[in-house]
Amino acid sequence: MKLYKTKRKTKDMTSFSDKEWSLADTIHFGSPGGWDEESCYIRAVDEGKIVGMIHYILKAGVLEIATLIVSHKYRNRGIGRSLIEKVENIGKKKGIHKLFLLTGKGWKEVDFYKKMGFIQTGELKKHHLKRDWLELSKFIE
Repeated sequence: MKLYKTKRKTKDMTSFSDKEWSLADTIHFGSPGGWDEESCYIRAVDEGKIVGMIHYILKAGVLEIATLIVSHKYRNRGIGRSLIEKVENIGKKKGIHKLFLLTGKGWKEVDFYKKMGFIQTGELKKHHLKRDWLELSKFIE
């Protein structure tokens, strides 16, 4: 057996992956599929200038907020709230049951997310950059 490193997924890798994951999903969930992924960016623009941005990844009924950033000059104006509400509404239309994100433990943004209805569902010790991170989730009913 030999191991090969590649920078992108090849056609034969895609074929292998599709076949094997279909079988694994049938074993674990009773049917194949449901793992299609959608990744999008939404930007907030004021007078032609980007003042905020959110990147989300939607997969298997879960919407991950991968990044959310608002210009320091434009904070506390509802931009972050608007961006989260926008992706939450997109997710609801697509049938999500949960939103989640990672944020730094002890960061002031934790309070903002909690005001938005997120709760702490996990903690990752010495994760990115050897710092502690929190997993925050919001369940959709």
